[in-house]
Amino acid sequence: MTRLSIFAMSMIVALALFAMTAPSAQAGALPAVSGSNLVFHIDAGDISGLSDGDAVSTWTAAAGPNASQGNADYQPVYRASATPMGTAGVDFDQDNDHLDLDSAMGDAASIFFVVQYKEFGQQQMMMGNSAASQKFGHRSGVLFMDGVNYSPRGFSSTDTHVHSWQKNAAGNPGTWLEDGVDIGGTVQGFSFTGGSVIGAERSAVHQWGADNLGPAAVISEIVAYDTELSASDRAAVSAHLVAKHIIPEPSSLVLVCLSGLLALRRRSR
Repeated sequence: MTRLSIFAMSMIVALALFAMTAPSAQAGALPAVSGSNLVFHIDAGDISGLSDGDAVSTWTAAAGPNASQGNADYQPVYRASATPMGTAGVDFDQDNDHLDLDSAMGDAASIFFVVQYKEFGQQQMMMGNSAASQKFGHRSGVLFMDGVNYSPRGFSSTDTHVHSWQKNAAGNPGTWLEDGVDIGGTVQGFSFTGGSVIGAERSAVHQWGADNLGPAAVISEIVAYDTELSASDRAAVSAHLVAKHIIPEPSSLVLVCLSGLLALRRRSR
């Protein structure tokens, strides 16, 4: 066996041992959190009866109001495999695609978005409400919430990411997390109120223009809680969503590592 093969086998064994000892991610259920309730949870994996590229007229929520769009010109499309883990997504065209909620969701103090931006350069509204007083999305190279840019770090990735915004609370800074990592920025002390539309600034009166567009993005999952999560609960939800949509869970890594060992064994004979 060559030195390279020995080194490669050692790395594979190390990865397998790490995978077997790492906590397993539950792809289905969200982690339990303390003292907070779901006000909204919508997952593209729950969409049934559609094929890749079909228009989405209704997106049924697991918690909170459903999302729908009766105008065929405004309907986003279904993507059967939209993330690195092959989970589904809803693809918005940045022109006029949007989904209205059946009713306004409850006030949210902690929000998670699993999203892949396809392009940048203009203001893109991920979610809004009836009055347009609060909305969040991406503009000027950074993520924003209610008109406040989350500097100092710019964001221009076209990969799938888990974004988490949370209001300010004592001992919990409320900054924006990207894949569970704090990217800094301005701390805010309000809840996101009256969320009623996905992919637009406001419901009822949709404002379209060069600097006020829906997202050129594929959204796979949105999760919102009514209170600020503890640091550990927020980290747990972020880790769950990252494992579900972006990286393999530990059991999958074990299979990959074992396959690599078998391949090296065959080559060494």
